[in-house]
Amino acid sequence: MKKTNTRAFTLVEMIVSITILSLIMISLIAVYVITSDVALRSEINRAMQENLKTATEQISEDLRNNKLTWVSSNINSCSFNALPEFYTEWTKLCTSENSYYLAKNGVRVIDVSSCDELQEHCVLYKERKGPITNSRVSVKDLKFTVSTVYEDKVTISMLLQPAAGKGYKPSLIKDNTIRFQTTISARSLNQ
Repeated sequence: MKKTNTRAFTLVEMIVSITILSLIMISLIAVYVITSDVALRSEINRAMQENLKTATEQISEDLRNNKLTWVSSNINSCSFNALPEFYTEWTKLCTSENSYYLAKNGVRVIDVSSCDELQEHCVLYKERKGPITNSRVSVKDLKFTVSTVYEDKVTISMLLQPAAGKGYKPSLIKDNTIRFQTTISARSLNQ
């Protein structure tokens, strides 16, 4: 009887090849996960910077075109005729035409610390116009500081982070926060 020369893989060769293929696949998956996290972080940062730009542009335009009247912690109060003599810090900014404050579900937030929880979604709100920041970003720790020492200046300070419930991992929300502060010179009240 004549021997046929059939070749096949041995069990050891199969185990070695499957192990090598598994290592390659695990490496590719790890690269994919890292790349998608980097892309998501970039998208989160872009959204937060876009919201910051929109908010500061609207507030600074309003301050340039309208008189700065007051900063307040009172929900209904924007009717003062004089700014404080030196410096004051509150959670509501009032111009002659608009007011800006922190809101949750369209309602003004009295205690800013109520927005500190990870699951809370608060926005920078412009009265009678609606939210300035969008639903992908949550605003925390909003403060308006007015200084009248040499000229009227408003300092806006806030903490932004991605909004929970928008498909972001909790670790990405905690790791991607922006503490923002800018000072805007306001139009003088005497003009």
